[in-house]
Amino acid sequence: MAELTLKSLGAEFGKSTKAKLSNASAEGEPEDQLRAPLERLVDGLAALCGLPAHAVTLVGETHLGDLKTRPDYAASVQNALAGFIEIKRPGKGADPRNYDGHDAEQWEKLQTLPNVIYTDGNEWSLWRHGELQ
Repeated sequence: MAELTLKSLGAEFGKSTKAKLSNASAEGEPEDQLRAPLERLVDGLAALCGLPAHAVTLVGETHLGDLKTRPDYAASVQNALAGFIEIKRPGKGADPRNYDGHDAEQWEKLQTLPNVIYTDGNEWSLWRHGELQ
């Protein structure tokens, strides 16, 4: 097994997403093709940080009742809510200030949260209470 490094995790994420997005026999929603690779990436990052197996849990489509929205994932670390991850289709970018329509409306709600990661699989950004970190 190859040594676990940030570089190896990034390479595996890229390889996995490319295979899903360029499949000639089936085509799914581009955003959805990032889910499984992202979950594996987060597991690998947790291991790289020395966390025990299953210490980080991603819970999909978590409904935030007060905000009336559902980020793609809520992320907990050792059963404590740490933040949220919002996936956009590849090519959309990871700066929600540039979004329009539904995505802009969702950003208006999510920017009130303390930790939100946006990604389109190519770009990544971390937002804390609406401020880019």
